[in-house]
Amino acid sequence: MASIVISAKRSLLIPLVILASLGGEASSEEQSYVFGIGDEVKITVFKEPDMSGSYKVGATGFVSVPGVGDIKTAGLTPTELRDSARQALSDLHHANPNVTVEVMQYSPVYIMGDVRNPGRQPYTPGLTVLQLIALAGGYPPALGLTADDSTAREVEKQKVDLAISREKYASQSMKRARLLAERDGKAAFDIPPELESMIGKERLEQIKASEMNLKISRAFEEEQRVRLLRRQAEEVVKGRAALEEQLEATKRLKAIIDAELRNIRDLKERGLTASTRVLELERISADTEMRLNSGISMISQANQNLANIDLLIRQATEAARVKIAEQIVETETELVVTDRQIASAIEMLNMRGISTSSAIAGQGDLNRRLSIVRKSEPEPILVSENTQIRPSDVLIVTRVMEAPAKGESLAANTSKMAETAFMTQDPNTAGNRPSSDRR
Repeated sequence: MASIVISAKRSLLIPLVILASLGGEASSEEQSYVFGIGDEVKITVFKEPDMSGSYKVGATGFVSVPGVGDIKTAGLTPTELRDSARQALSDLHHANPNVTVEVMQYSPVYIMGDVRNPGRQPYTPGLTVLQLIALAGGYPPALGLTADDSTAREVEKQKVDLAISREKYASQSMKRARLLAERDGKAAFDIPPELESMIGKERLEQIKASEMNLKISRAFEEEQRVRLLRRQAEEVVKGRAALEEQLEATKRLKAIIDAELRNIRDLKERGLTASTRVLELERISADTEMRLNSGISMISQANQNLANIDLLIRQATEAARVKIAEQIVETETELVVTDRQIASAIEMLNMRGISTSSAIAGQGDLNRRLSIVRKSEPEPILVSENTQIRPSDVLIVTRVMEAPAKGESLAANTSKMAETAFMTQDPNTAGNRPSSDRR
C-alpha cells in the first residue's frame, strides 16, 4: 500500500478558520453512526413525554427508558435503535408508536504526534483529518520559521481556505443534486462532473453515499407519517360504517315502536288499556329518538375526522414540498458565496506565484504521514486530509524528511502510539501535555 503524505516547502500553521466548515448538515452521517458505550442518545416518543429524554449508554450497552425498561443500544444505528424502541413499545400494547432517535453526544477523537496541541477533541459529524488537525492548532513551525512570519501564515491560511471552500462547494453541490431529485420524485441523482477534480473521486463518493442515505431516510420518514394518517383514516371509515349500520337498525326499531305507540293510544282512547302502557312506550320512543340523533352526530364527527386527516396528509405533502424548495434556494445561495470564496483564495495564491492544483500540499523536503488507529481495524490505516474521522479514532501525525517508500509497513512506525491509542484520557488535561511530549 502506498504511503500517503503531506508535503510542504516549509511547515506552516493551519489557522482555525477551518472550523467554520464543521457546521454543515449531518443528518445522513448521524443515521449511519453506530452507538457505543458512553454515547448520549435522545429518544422521543410522540405524546409520551415521560418516556422521552436523553439517555447515556451504560457500561452494559443498554439505555433505561422509563415505562419501557432497558433497550440494547451499543452496536446499533439510530434507525435500528428506533425500530427496537418501536418494537418494545408495541410489546407493551402501544399501537403504532411514533419514535425518533437522535445522537446527542459522540465518543471523542484523539490526535497525536506532530501538531501543536495533541490530545482529546470533540467529534462533530463530517469531521475530516484536515479539520481535526486544525482543531489541534495546526502543524508546529519548521526550523527557521517562526509563528510570527505573517506572510507564511497568510499563505497557509489561503491554502486552507481553498481546501475548505472546495470541500464545502462539493458538499453543497451534492446536497443540491439530492434536493432536486427529491423535488422531482427521482430515485437517484448524479454527481456533477466538475467536482471530482476538486476533492477526489473517493471523497466525492462518500459525500454522495451520505446524501443518498439522507434521501432514503427522509423519504421513509415521510412515507411513515402519511401511512400512519391513512391507517387512522381506514379505522375511521370502518367505525363510520358500523355507526351507519347501527343507525339503520335504530331507525327500523323506531318505526316499530311508533307504530305500536299509535295502536296503544287508540286502545287507550277506547278504554281498553292502561295509561302506564302508553307512558312506557312514549319513554322508549324518546330514548330511541335520542339514539338516532346520537348516531347521526357520531357519523357527522367521523366525516369531520376523515376530512381533517385528508387535510393533514395534504398539509404534510405540501410542507415537505415547500421545505425542499426553501432548501434549494438556500443551498444555491450558499454555492454562490462558496464559489466566490474559492475564486478569492485562488487569486490570492496566484498573486504569490503559488500553484492551486493541490488544496494543502506544497512541494519540498518536509513531509507528514497521516494514519488512523481505529478500534475495528487490526493495524493503523494510512489516510489523506479529506478522509472522514469516526468517533473514537486516533489520528497520528508523523513528520518524515522524505516520502516513505511504496509498500512500507505503517504498523512498524506507529506501534508504540497504537499501544496507547485507546487509553482513557482525563478530559481536563487532554490537549495540555508538557511541551517535551510534543514534536
